[in-house]
Amino acid sequence: MYELIELNKNEYEKFVKSSKKSHFLQSYIWGEFCKKEKKVTPYYGGLKKDKKIVASALLLEKKLPLGYSYFYSPRGFVLDYNDKEILKEFTGKIKEFSKKHKAIYVKIDPDIKLQSLTIDGEVIEGDNNFALVDYMKSYLIIVINVDCLMINIYIYFYLMWHSYTPSIDIWITEWDI
Repeated sequence: MYELIELNKNEYEKFVKSSKKSHFLQSYIWGEFCKKEKKVTPYYGGLKKDKKIVASALLLEKKLPLGYSYFYSPRGFVLDYNDKEILKEFTGKIKEFSKKHKAIYVKIDPDIKLQSLTIDGEVIEGDNNFALVDYMKSYLIIVINVDCLMINIYIYFYLMWHSYTPSIDIWITEWDI
């Protein structure tokens, strides 16, 4: 049985520091810095299975007009991305959490190496994560409960004007009209 919980500072830091797949932008101190400087609300979520933390994420909530918000998890979740069960469960729990906060989307840009290159820039065949990225793009659909078309249009233009970045970020959206 999986359970999403808010981790305290010690639990969060201990898990992130011990994880093979962690990043500074997922640190507790980065969340506190963003709270002060970027005026966002940090949440330190953890997924527990049998009382053991198996995944975590720093989720930064940005408030939007009309009572909505969005979440951003810089450098993705801290977990074993090859464990599809944990990835699926954690994503589902983040979806539930986001809906409770009236989030219109959740953006993650996981720290995943797409492929390896030689020193000359040649692609090393067979050493890539294309299958993982394709799985994430096909599965990760998080959130959105928007009640009317006018809000959808506003959000579309807000995202196009303020948040669109042509990168390998995974945008996770689903519209409920």
